[in-house]
Amino acid sequence: MSSGLLRSIRLSEKYLHSPVDDLESFYYTMQWAGVHNDGSRTGKHETDDLEDLRTKLASSADDRFQASLSIHRIRPNNREDVQKFSAFIAKLQPVLKEWYPQILALVHSWRTVKDGVDGTNDVSRYYTRHALAFAYRGVADYLKIVHKHRESLK
Repeated sequence: MSSGLLRSIRLSEKYLHSPVDDLESFYYTMQWAGVHNDGSRTGKHETDDLEDLRTKLASSADDRFQASLSIHRIRPNNREDVQKFSAFIAKLQPVLKEWYPQILALVHSWRTVKDGVDGTNDVSRYYTRHALAFAYRGVADYLKIVHKHRESLK
């Protein structure tokens, strides 16, 4: 779930869901899938480090942020890190690390533009006009990164 949606639930505030929320949620879903898949199809890769990541990803937004930083620090070619965290998350790490700042920039851009429109009569026109542009931009960012890392993801 995106940070904006989590915040709105925690504060019991109204929140207008956007495509940017979906992209951010997809990012966190990829992390979750990465730490729950050992890549061996046995499902038997268990370490305290991996369990810590799983717990943090399922907790608060702050814990999830800390888990993201931990995943970004995994060294994909380091044998010790691969043993601690699994080959699958190690392979996925470069994509997640490169994609994260782009997701944050997209969230920031969406809020900046949205805040400039809130309170006017053009809110519905804003969402209609810009939602697809932000969605396409986010998907394009993701696809560029996956394409760049395609060989290492095999």
